[in-house]
Amino acid sequence: MFYGRRYKVAALAGTERVLAFIRETDKDSAALLSPVAKYYSAAVIVSYCGCLWLYAFVQPALVIAMFCFNVLGQTALYNLVMFQYYVLGCGYARVNRLLEASAARPLADRVVRLANTFNELGRQVDNVNRAYTLGLLLRLPYSIVRIVMLVFRIIEYAAVARADRGHPMSRIAIALIVEHVCEILMFLQQLVIFCVTGTRLSDEANKTLASLQKLKLYHGSQQDLNIKKNINIFWIQACARKVNATIGGFVFINMDLMKAICGIIATYFLVLIQFKFQKGISKPLHMSD
Repeated sequence: MFYGRRYKVAALAGTERVLAFIRETDKDSAALLSPVAKYYSAAVIVSYCGCLWLYAFVQPALVIAMFCFNVLGQTALYNLVMFQYYVLGCGYARVNRLLEASAARPLADRVVRLANTFNELGRQVDNVNRAYTLGLLLRLPYSIVRIVMLVFRIIEYAAVARADRGHPMSRIAIALIVEHVCEILMFLQQLVIFCVTGTRLSDEANKTLASLQKLKLYHGSQQDLNIKKNINIFWIQACARKVNATIGGFVFINMDLMKAICGIIATYFLVLIQFKFQKGISKPLHMSD
């Protein structure tokens, strides 16, 4: 059920091959990846660690360093998966563009090569889906519980800040509120980009059928039997392979995942609030004579 090192190695090697394919088929190699894709992971890690240092009001430096180490592992996992899905989505987009382009390469050779590339991309998506299953299945519930507790603490710290204005504890509570709000916003931003990347991958893979249809219509009168056969084989392969970004096949990575996580956070937050309000209201049971 859970997969290990060999899938991670295969996924990383496949991502490198996809980058080489994009670089080879792009006249402007400088436009290979956007600056956001290159520096996003480092920016998120630095932002998270900087945010956690607001705990310096109440925690020693060693504890904060341990928090930063935990955030480093969690953020690196999400960003590594997201980057590989992003590269694979770019690979599918390049296949679609080359199918629709009137390139100098003969049509027969182009169709065969792009069909092989499409199959290779599908295998790499499967590798990425399997490689990080255990890590993501452990990290997502942890993140959900942590966000619920952060929201709950914000309410408690806000009460402290209002009750003890001007007191040192009030300033500490305000600093912790700022830290918790920043941490929640960064988690939601990371979740949105993670889900958008998975959705984009599926969309680009599904567009291949439309690109093949355009190719058939554009070159329909000029195709010989061999080219038509290759296009039909490519069509069958594209129809048979449903490409989706998933966590081990259990959870689909798309905008529905974000809606589900936000719903879970809201539900458990309301449950915590209900428990807080009911605390002390219930009366003990007494045995009647």
